[in-house]
Amino acid sequence: MKFRPYFLIPLLFTACSQAEIKSSANAVTKVAQSVSAEQAISNAIAANKKAKSIGHEWRDTAKIIKKAKKAAKAGDEAKAIKLANKAEFQGHAAYAQGIEQKDAGPANFIK
Repeated sequence: MKFRPYFLIPLLFTACSQAEIKSSANAVTKVAQSVSAEQAISNAIAANKKAKSIGHEWRDTAKIIKKAKKAAKAGDEAKAIKLANKAEFQGHAAYAQGIEQKDAGPANFIK
């Protein structure tokens, strides 16, 4: 009987996709480091406004932006950028979720 390691195929795909995720994360980190705190905060505000325009702002995004502004004012550029990037991600994710779920209604079993 021949050994056929078919069970290893999913592991191979997982390893490849994890490597792609890590390289994408590294690229985003390098780009984020070259952005100033003011620009990062501006990007976060724009992303949050976009989510708010469809009525789907997430609860903590504005709080994170406020913390980023406070860190920038205190001179902690790295912390301000990190918080602003987190808020920007949340703004984009909230917008995507709002678009995806715009026609969502109650579950069928609730009727």
